Amino acid sequence: CNDFGAGGVSVAIGELAPGLDINLDLVPVKYEGLDGTELAISESQERMAVVIAPEDGESFIQAARSENLEAAIVARVTDKNRLQIRWRDSYIVDISRDFLDTNGVEQRSNVLVASPSKEQNPLTGFNDKKLGLADNWKENWLSNIQSLNVCSQRGLIERFDSTAGAPTVLLPLGGRQQLTPAEGMAAKIPLLKGETNTAALMSFGFNPEISSWSPFHGAVYAVVEAAAKITAMG
Repeated sequence: CNDFGAGGVSVAIGELAPGLDINLDLVPVKYEGLDGTELAISESQERMAVVIAPEDGESFIQAARSENLEAAIVARVTDKNRLQIRWRDSYIVDISRDFLDTNGVEQRSNVLVASPSKEQNPLTGFNDKKLGLADNWKENWLSNIQSLNVCSQRGLIERFDSTAGAPTVLLPLGGRQQLTPAEGMAAKIPLLKGETNTAALMSFGFNPEISSWSPFHGAVYAVVEAAAKITAMG
């Protein structure tokens, strides 16, 4: 399956099999009046393209409806090894899969990956000394908590419904005033029937200062930080 991200129908469905015949007239649309190009490439990430056996089509649609989801059969797999797209009973795309698989013009470039500077290593306290931050910790601490980088993100966080489906174990904001961001996410594994005490944990880590100095070390410490957050969650 594929989501309808960048490239829309042409990519989401076009990547699923070597030979495809796509009928844009069967694609459910939100707005009328779209032409073939717009229907073929418009992005709509909330949609998914799924390959199923022809005989399973109707049962798949019924299963989707039982979950309050729309489903439609808009394409068929062929043995022509071509991507074909129809609109208003005419083919507007008919491209060889062999050509698509070339990924276009081959590009080459020379890359030199240099070792990070030892003198600018932020892990050795370089920036504190270089910028004079160690001279007045109180002043710099007060300056830091006034930065937009550490301001509350409650408005952004609450744009996402963390209670959908009721699997949430740990809410995004906690503490006495419900203002403290959680170290990570904890949610129960969804079940069709019964109950479970099994949960999935997820966190992230990123240090822009380390990553700017060395992307390699930034990646390493991102994993370390994410694992530390999971541990801190208990």
